[in-house]
Amino acid sequence: MFLREEFERDDSQEPCTGITRPYDDDSSDSEHERRNSERECRKRCRSLDADTDEGENEGIPKAPRTNQSSGRPTQKDFDDDTREVLRHAIKLFRCKISTRDAFPNHATESEWAKESWEEAQQITEMCTPLTITLVGMITRRGSHLRGEVKTKARLIVETMYGFSSGQNKRIVEGNRALAVSLKDESGFVYKFPSANKSQRKGLYKHEIIAKLVNNVWFANRHDEGVVYHQYFHPLPAPAIALLLTVIECCIDEWGSGIKTDINFTAVEYKRVYDAHVESLVNFGQHTSHYNLLDKLCNKLAVDGRFFSGADPINATIAAAVPMSAFDAAIREYEDDLTEPESDDEAVVQGMGQGQEIVEDTGDNDDE
Repeated sequence: MFLREEFERDDSQEPCTGITRPYDDDSSDSEHERRNSERECRKRCRSLDADTDEGENEGIPKAPRTNQSSGRPTQKDFDDDTREVLRHAIKLFRCKISTRDAFPNHATESEWAKESWEEAQQITEMCTPLTITLVGMITRRGSHLRGEVKTKARLIVETMYGFSSGQNKRIVEGNRALAVSLKDESGFVYKFPSANKSQRKGLYKHEIIAKLVNNVWFANRHDEGVVYHQYFHPLPAPAIALLLTVIECCIDEWGSGIKTDINFTAVEYKRVYDAHVESLVNFGQHTSHYNLLDKLCNKLAVDGRFFSGADPINATIAAAVPMSAFDAAIREYEDDLTEPESDDEAVVQGMGQGQEIVEDTGDNDDE
C-alpha cells in the first residue's frame, strides 16, 4: 500500500502528478497509470532519501568491495592497501573522539573521518580513495570507544570508591549515600573525596583518573597514546573530561544502592561531559598563575607513557661512536699526511722489478 508519508519527506519538492483519486476500478488503463505513478513516486522518494543521507559526504565516491559479503561491511571485505589505511584511520578517529569531543555531531564525525583518512594515507604512504562505506565504518568507532571506556571504568569505580555488592538494607543505604556524596559538587574528582566538603583535598588528583588514563590510552607501548602521541602529550582537557563523565556514569549505576546498568549515551551524558569540560577550562583559567591544569595534563601524559613501557618522547638513541670521533679521525689522517718520513722507516733502494728492498737498520758500514 502506498503511504502518504512518502510524499511528505521533502516539502520543497513538487507533488507527484499522474495519480487519479478516486481510482476508477472499471478502467484497466486508469489502473495501469495509477500503478506506474505510484512506482515513479516511490523512486523519487528513495532518491530524495539518498540525497539527504549523502549530503554530509558530498564528493565521496561509492566503491565496490573486493569481498561482497552480506550484511554490514567489515575490514576483510577490502584489499590489503585499503585495510592498512583503514586500520590507521580508525585509530586516528578514536584519538579525535578521545581528545577533542567525546560526543560530536554527525557532520563533525564525517569531517573527522575524512581528516583521519588523509592522515592515515600519509602514515602508510598509500593513496587509497575514501568511500561512503569506509566513512561509515570509521565513524561507528566513536560509540565503540565510549563503550570500551565505560567497560574499563566500571570495576575500577566500584573498587576504588568502595561500593559493595549485596541487597542487605545497610549495604544498599550505604551505597546510596556514597553515590550522593561523590556526586555532590563532583566530590569524586578529589584525591580525598570526603562527604564534608571543607575536608576535600587534591582537586583532580584522585588516583582513579591516572589509572584510567593508563588503562584506556597507555596500556602498552603499542596503544594509541604512545603510537599517536601527538594527540595525547600533553593530555588534553577533553580527554580528562571523558574519563570524569564515565566515572560519573558508573557512580550513577549505584544511585539506587544496587548496581544497575546505565548506557553511556550522548542523550544521557553529553550535558554532563560539557559541564566537566567547562569546569576544567575554568580551573585552568583560575589557576593560570601556577599553570596547575597544564602541569596536571603533562603529568598524566608522562606517567601514562612510563606505564606503557615506552621510552620518553624526548629520548634519543645515541650512536655507538659519536660524530666528534669521526672528525678527530679525519684530523689525525690529515696530520699524518703532512708529517716527514721517519729515519727509521724502510728505504727502498733502486727502482725496477726484482730489485732488493733493504731495511735501514742504522748500522755503521765501518763497523
